[in-house]
Amino acid sequence: MRSPLRLLLGRGVFPDALRAELEGEGVEQLAEDLYGTVTLRDYRGPDRRASVRKQGFAAAVAINRKRLVVWSGSKWGAPRGMQVNCGFDDPRYQRLEIRPEAPDRFLVACRLEEFHDDRSGRFEVRLRTPKATELAEFALAAR
Repeated sequence: MRSPLRLLLGRGVFPDALRAELEGEGVEQLAEDLYGTVTLRDYRGPDRRASVRKQGFAAAVAINRKRLVVWSGSKWGAPRGMQVNCGFDDPRYQRLEIRPEAPDRFLVACRLEEFHDDRSGRFEVRLRTPKATELAEFALAAR
């Protein structure tokens, strides 16, 4: 039986081309078919403003030797595509908030103005995965 979330949000899997690129860089951690939320707090951008906006999405996360990537594969909810794509050599990577919020919840958060000239506010991605602690430890070790 299919999960209601899968029917609503779709599958959180990397597209073949991106998967090949990530594997070529040496994937250390990979988790797909995850579900989570994207939250914007005090968002100001060219297209809208919101004090709080939260959307569910289907996700995949990969950590390789070069970067951390969170992909949205959703049909509905958060826009399909890259949610987080930050290289370990990027100085902004040091300022990402990365931690397990619970044994089954992985958080990546940042200030949007650090990544976009025309946006501000706090961006939070939360993923439900039994590997939350392992993913956070691995991502933090890259610092």
